[in-house]
Amino acid sequence: MKSDVLILIRELSNETLGLFNNLQKGFDNESAPDIKTLSQEMQVHLDDTHKQLLSLLADSERRDVGSLTNFVTYSQRLKDKLINYAHMKA
Repeated sequence: MKSDVLILIRELSNETLGLFNNLQKGFDNESAPDIKTLSQEMQVHLDDTHKQLLSLLADSERRDVGSLTNFVTYSQRLKDKLINYAHMKA
């Protein structure tokens, strides 16, 4: 894998972990986190990452990119599950 793809994946992982941490902090403090804002911020990052990966996917020599598009999809599903859980807890 090339460094550009690794950086994208690392940033997406950090954003996902940040979403989880922000939601957990809100629950621990018994103050409801702003779920809509957290969700929107994460979605913007997911969309940006997906667009960057799709532009790299057009290069036939970048075989490392194709397998990582699944990671973006997985991160999207995880975000959706976290947000649904937050709505249930709030």
